[in-house]
Amino acid sequence: MTLFSFSKKENPIKAFNPQNTILAFGDSLTYGYNANPNESYPSILSRLSGHKVINAGIPAESSQDGLKTFT
Repeated sequence: MTLFSFSKKENPIKAFNPQNTILAFGDSLTYGYNANPNESYPSILSRLSGHKVINAGIPAESSQDGLKTFT
């Protein structure tokens, strides 16, 4: 697989500071429904990234519900 980039802009994504925390926000997939707590994707992300990850997944939450959380 070959990936091309035609943008002259530099990559706006910067490396996280080791002390940064990641918020995993979403529905039952984020929550880890029917999975062991150490098998949820936020747990795996924490292990792979070395960062603290807060699992804010709520089973059956919709995008509209999530928006209400932040407004």
